Amino acid sequence: MKKQSAIAWLKARESMDSIVLFSDDIDALKILAAWKIQGARIEDVEMGMEPTTVSACVEHVWNNVGNFSLSHLQMLTGLDTVTLEGKIHRLQEACLIYPDGTISSGAELILKRKLKDMLESRKQK
Repeated sequence: MKKQSAIAWLKARESMDSIVLFSDDIDALKILAAWKIQGARIEDVEMGMEPTTVSACVEHVWNNVGNFSLSHLQMLTGLDTVTLEGKIHRLQEACLIYPDGTISSGAELILKRKLKDMLESRKQK
């Protein structure tokens, strides 16, 4: 299976449950927004495996992905390296970010809600 097909396989199995773990985590929300801005790209290479579980597929799609800039993400988010790396790992494991530069539909919803809340609070001032 190719990497893009594996990412599609993961996306088809998205769970809204995992977004609850991050909905109030400002640092994670910054990374989700920055992840979309950065627009990672992947080479659609053969992975040499067929996914059987989500965790196995996550491990394989992220294996040898060196196509995103940690320093660019750090600049966009303002987070220190240790925090950034730890949160990225958690977001990867929760299938909220993908190596193709996209985020899960649940993560997209939470970002839209946070933006709406922010704009409404500014209107009230």
